[in-house]
Amino acid sequence: MASHPRLRAALLAGSALVAPGAMAQTIAPDARPQLDRVIAGGITIRQDAAQTQVTQTQARGIVDWRRFDIGRDHTVQFQQPDRGSITLNRVTTPDPSVIAGRVQANGQVAIVNQSGIVVSQGARIEAAGLVASTADISNQNFLAGRMAFDRPGRPDARIENDGNITVREAGLAALVAPQVVNRGTISARLGRVALAGAETHVVDLHGDGLLSIEITGPVRQAPSGGGALVTNTGVIEAEGGRIQLTARAADGIVQDLVRAGGRVAADTDAATGRRGDVVIAGTGGAIRIEGEVRATGIAAGTRGGTVEVIGDRVLVDRGARVDASGTAGGG
Repeated sequence: MASHPRLRAALLAGSALVAPGAMAQTIAPDARPQLDRVIAGGITIRQDAAQTQVTQTQARGIVDWRRFDIGRDHTVQFQQPDRGSITLNRVTTPDPSVIAGRVQANGQVAIVNQSGIVVSQGARIEAAGLVASTADISNQNFLAGRMAFDRPGRPDARIENDGNITVREAGLAALVAPQVVNRGTISARLGRVALAGAETHVVDLHGDGLLSIEITGPVRQAPSGGGALVTNTGVIEAEGGRIQLTARAADGIVQDLVRAGGRVAADTDAATGRRGDVVIAGTGGAIRIEGEVRATGIAAGTRGGTVEVIGDRVLVDRGARVDASGTAGGG
């Protein structure tokens, strides 16, 4: 990211600070989102020092925010009609968003900030589904259910997670930006997790009823510091589901598209026997496996799932592990 007055490396006592390696940004412990306007969804918003409550009466709602910062002592709670409902939260000013507190939703939440989003260490997001993107979507498409995020944000925008993101069964957790970094924990039992390096994308509904990400616009500018478009050094878990680490880049702008370190695990779900799969793929650079990638059947009598690694070049570092074994046979 380019430097910005709100982005600074100084440690400010008592404030939330993103983890080392990120563009450091401090916010007050009681910071809360600042409303611009409600566009659709029969939404009412109430705020106090501790909580922002967003109550939505229709299946799809849109809120424009001047800022969507959440201090460590603040909670944003979405009350929606059901788990299939979704609220689009769009940031209309040029500052990145920092989430250091809590986001809770009984339905799905989309957060769009074309300058980037940071989920700080200690933050928690719990929802039926989450899409965090630097690409915007038109109100018309969103309300019609056409999930085409076709308005690219800043070419140097990043989404970084150092916190804990949990989506409920069969949900989607998707982080999409020109550069995506996960150092925290993302969990989606029987669901899907997607980290995608892209400028634009579409959220697709598959025949199995699960959502996933399709990249429609490749990254055209190399990230500052020469990093990969997608980097994982944290934990990503989707028992009985799918984990997708993917990126597309214009020719020659990066060496590594995806660096899969930490732990990426889509093990067979013990309760249902449903097998998981991991797909690590991209075009325009190399795929590098640095940590543990697995889709194993750990419980007695379960089979392993599938691991696919597809790229122009695939590099497996010494000490890395790729495993699709199972107690009842490999995947």
